[in-house]
Amino acid sequence: MRLPYAPQSPEGLSADTQEIYSRIAARRTPRPLIPLDLTLLHAPQVADGYNSFVGALRSKTILHADFLELSISRIAVLNKAVYEWNIHAPLALTPGSQHQSCSSSSHYHHLPKPPKEVRKPGDRPASELGNEPLLLILMR
Repeated sequence: MRLPYAPQSPEGLSADTQEIYSRIAARRTPRPLIPLDLTLLHAPQVADGYNSFVGALRSKTILHADFLELSISRIAVLNKAVYEWNIHAPLALTPGSQHQSCSSSSHYHHLPKPPKEVRKPGDRPASELGNEPLLLILMR
């Protein structure tokens, strides 16, 4: 990020800001706050709104989690967002996921190829994720 991160802990901040930190930390549990959170927390109300929005996407929709990850991965490809791809593509491409029927890449020929440096966590090539037809959809 181009901005320095906000403090990891809300100690010494206003009560409202401390509550916002608590809500974001509750959604992230058991993991700590991530760099995106710490950047958005420069504007606590924005961070709170983003947290509510993402929390609703994750837990208040009828969309199966596999399709949600697939959607996020497709947007990452369209935006050439390596960070999002690295986080969400491994989840979207998990073998046995609900979206294996989406194997035809013929309708997705217009999608740009993501940068070559895109890798899944562990630095394994994304093609080793096990769902290659879906990978072709995302990377075409």
